This record gives sequence, structure tokens and C-alpha cells, in this order.
Amino acid sequence: MTPDFNHDERLERYDDLRMENEIMKIKMQAETGGIFGGSGDLPPEIENIFLQHVQSFEEAWRSARQVTVFDTIGKPDFRNEMEMSDHELEDELQMVLDVLKKNHIEINHVKDYDSRIMYRLITEELFQMEISDVDLPGMSMHFSYASGNKFE
Repeated sequence: MTPDFNHDERLERYDDLRMENEIMKIKMQAETGGIFGGSGDLPPEIENIFLQHVQSFEEAWRSARQVTVFDTIGKPDFRNEMEMSDHELEDELQMVLDVLKKNHIEINHVKDYDSRIMYRLITEELFQMEISDVDLPGMSMHFSYASGNKFE
């Protein structure tokens, strides 16, 4: 019977990948204080892909500059809330929400407010907020208006 070199090579690659994953986790823990949990049942190939994504995110976040939401969405023209009829304001609000969504910015808990107040909160407060200029595939920023106090 001849030894199964493919099997041995796969086991060696599996062990190498597990070791690489452990080194990546230790490095990220030291740099960011992150804690990794889990059951340990994840295949090392999948864990490696996940860890690479986490590492990319952390690197992008660390090097990101601060910009306003308004700059992030391309400084769109928008109208003063006081100069619009209710119908015009509804259309303008939808346009602003669409621009935000297109730029991966979501607003939560603001829809409970009157459209005019919502428009004013977005254009006068949210647009001025500074955020990290990070654009990673699949990532969105979510903002909530906290009990009439401010966006978070």
C-alpha cells in the first residue's frame, strides 16, 4: 500500500492555515484589543477569509480621515426647508434620503417625526456630523435620532 501524499499534504496545509489564523488573531488582539470567540468548528479556510476581512476593515478604519456627512454624499444641492410647500418638502426629503442611501448611510428612528422636522434634522444636523471616510464593500453607516436630542 502506498502512502496517500495528497491526504498528508492536505493535513499539513490545514495545520499551516490554522497556525496562520492563530497568529492573525494574536496580532489583531494586540493591536486592537479584539477578542475572538466561537466554537472552533469553523473550517480554517473560512476563518482565514473572515480574519482577512476583519484585518482590512481595521486597517481602513485606522487610516481614515474625518469628513462631514455632507462631503461624503457629494455636497448635493438641497433647498431650505422654510422655502418649500409641504408637497415640495416631501419630494425633497425623499431625494435626500435616496442620496444618503445611495452613499450607504441609513437613518433610523427619524420617521416618527413630521417630514419637515425630519428634513431639518438631516440637513442642519446630520449633514454637519463628521464621520470616518471608510468605504468598504457591504458596509453601511446607521444613524438614529436619540429622543429628540441628537444623531448618534
